[in-house]
Amino acid sequence: MQNHLTPRAAWAILIFSTILVLTTRPPAFADFGRKANLDFIVAPYLIKPGPETMTVMFEAFCLSPTLLVQEAGTFSWDRVDTRITPVLPTLYKARLTGLKPDTTYLYRVETIFRRSPVYRFHTWPEAAGDTTVAKLVAISDSQGDHPERLADVVTNGIIAVEGNGSADACAETLSALLITGDLVTNGDRKSQWTDEFFANLQPLASRVPLIPALGNHDMTPFFYACYFDMLPDGSLESCLKLSRYNLLNTMVLTLNSNDLIQIEGLPDAGGLLQREWLLDHLYDAQDDPATDFVLAQFHHPCKSELWPPGEAERSCRFVAMLERFTADTGKPSVHLFGHTHAYSRGQSRDMPHVWLNVAPTAGDIDYWGEYDMSDYDEIQKSVDEFGYCLITIQAGYRPSVQVVRRSGGNGIQWFHYTDDTISDAFTIRRDNQAPETPVITATEHAGDLLLNGTAFNDPDGDSHLESHWQLLAESGDKIIDMWGNRTRAENIWMGENSQEGVDITAYRITDLSPGTYGARVRYRDEGFTWSSWSETISITIPCTSL
Repeated sequence: MQNHLTPRAAWAILIFSTILVLTTRPPAFADFGRKANLDFIVAPYLIKPGPETMTVMFEAFCLSPTLLVQEAGTFSWDRVDTRITPVLPTLYKARLTGLKPDTTYLYRVETIFRRSPVYRFHTWPEAAGDTTVAKLVAISDSQGDHPERLADVVTNGIIAVEGNGSADACAETLSALLITGDLVTNGDRKSQWTDEFFANLQPLASRVPLIPALGNHDMTPFFYACYFDMLPDGSLESCLKLSRYNLLNTMVLTLNSNDLIQIEGLPDAGGLLQREWLLDHLYDAQDDPATDFVLAQFHHPCKSELWPPGEAERSCRFVAMLERFTADTGKPSVHLFGHTHAYSRGQSRDMPHVWLNVAPTAGDIDYWGEYDMSDYDEIQKSVDEFGYCLITIQAGYRPSVQVVRRSGGNGIQWFHYTDDTISDAFTIRRDNQAPETPVITATEHAGDLLLNGTAFNDPDGDSHLESHWQLLAESGDKIIDMWGNRTRAENIWMGENSQEGVDITAYRITDLSPGTYGARVRYRDEGFTWSSWSETISITIPCTSL
């Protein structure tokens, strides 16, 4: 009898020892069958969402963990096998498919002796379903200059405000967390991913899926690619063409504004590949009647008021493509970015395309006067603050995208993201009605030309955002455009509104050369829709004026 027991005991000891090595501490036998808590290097977090799909990732020293998933309100748990990522053997993933749209699920991770807490997520609604509202949160530059600020925006901002104090409620109310790059200070340091980024995001990331762009601080992209499952085929292609999602009536695209590929004779090879990819998806958005908006995120700005050295030509090319798409289709678009550590919002002149810097979350703020700055005509306001943006997508009747910027304060102030400290709020609509066409008059005095338009009137009650004046010399010279900071109702610069009290239905032009000019004007409402041009009037500037 003992001859049979001895080898079996040795085999059992070997297996049991292996389990102990691969778990973070011995199981609690005193609990008589109750599983001990499972310790994680990175607690479970969500990526790659959809109406019927979700991916759960986690990192731990454990043996053969299993994901258990349960539809909320039911009583049976489904077991889902996890897979080790090939290049980071402590990182596990489970791809869930065949889920019900617009449905809450509970999940937990188990090993033989250990078990995680129960988390939850909510699948995205179908575009043709009954749900017509979805919400996204957008942040940027969460790198660890001030990790306490990342914890603050997660706990006292997003969870406190959008979840009414409940992290579980955020799973129901928020479809995703967009992060426009610079997730960590040094992407090559694993501890920054585990101890700063994921540790501070955990209450939210375990319930709300992450959709991140790649920032320059996240380079090289090894850990970024591992943690966000971006290299399934072992190539850089996924890092160049990051992701596309369709949420209700909005296409959400993530691009890479970093330079990952260097090819002799092709200085922007990576950008070229991405522009081809972007063009394909913009054609899809153009042809899809269910798509009303396109929202794109990438890290670097095309134009940056508080830190112009951070601008990137590649980003400007992305912006130009989005502008062209919107001009051709009439479908509004938005691009989100970061890199400059201050909030900024602006708009393109000739089409409803919005520029939105959603930074920073934890990176050092770029304060007014700290660097050489540029007061760009495309940028309506800039604020040196921490904060986040809530983006609300409305499908169905009167489709729209609404953005609310909540402030967390600055380096010495903590604003707690209250309604009293909202920095910005605006709405862009698919079917926004245009303002009434103005009538223009002109008066010449002492060589100056004073242009006046009639009072602003908008059929759906929007206020007057800006005016666009044009002059054309009778000689056929180039059109003179007057649009931007001096023709807009608001221009927040250096902490002040330089347009406070300015009448934007009037515009004075000085130092005009003598001659005959044609003049016209159009008005834009706060929903970013232009009126038709006024009738052109003719006025002559004499050679001498008394």
